[in-house]
Amino acid sequence: MKRQLKPFLILFLLAITVLTDPHTGIAESESPQTESPTEPESIPSETPPSESVEKDDSFMDWCINREQLPPSAQRTMSVILQRAGTFNCARAAENLITYSQLDLSTSQISDLSPLQSLTSITRLKLINNQITDLTPLQSLKNLTEINLSYNKVKDVSPLRSLENLNFLNLSFNQVEDVTPLQSLKQLNELNLNNNQVTDISSLQPLERLTYLFVRNNPIKEPTCPVSPKYICQF
Repeated sequence: MKRQLKPFLILFLLAITVLTDPHTGIAESESPQTESPTEPESIPSETPPSESVEKDDSFMDWCINREQLPPSAQRTMSVILQRAGTFNCARAAENLITYSQLDLSTSQISDLSPLQSLTSITRLKLINNQITDLTPLQSLKNLTEINLSYNKVKDVSPLRSLENLNFLNLSFNQVEDVTPLQSLKQLNELNLNNNQVTDISSLQPLERLTYLFVRNNPIKEPTCPVSPKYICQF
């Protein structure tokens, strides 16, 4: 009887050894291996924080959100898109960046806010509109020529930062104080005809002037502030 049980004991002991031996790999198969969770890759934001402010003032931003603008700014944006030849914001932006001149004359616009992102413009015509506030133009540092004749401009102080200007037409407006213009040292031609200017002595620093038109202004002392004197046209 003992001889018959011996083979069974040997088989039983072998089975236990195989099941408990870590080197056989059987124990590993009984408990499936679980991979540690992989951390998701961080997705970079579309616009870095440092560029978000620039994006707020970009033409694309103005264009895409134009329906949220005041009606006066919507009108200006609509005219700009017409000049760009498309109402598709992306295409308009591509076209406008190649423009050096922009003519928005006789367009019944009053709000220049959408223009402040068009920094590639060097020549700007805004003749015969309803413009009163020039503040949006102060960011257009590359401007060399501006024609603002036949508008309703009183305050010209926003133009003082446009030091590359060599031509400025402000005729037929409501300008009284021209002192802010004395910083425009590159000016060759300045037209102030038909305004409310009473004193032009502050324009003396404008030594590059070749034409200064000041006809039909209530100037108290009509003396030319620059030389030669024939530059001034009273």
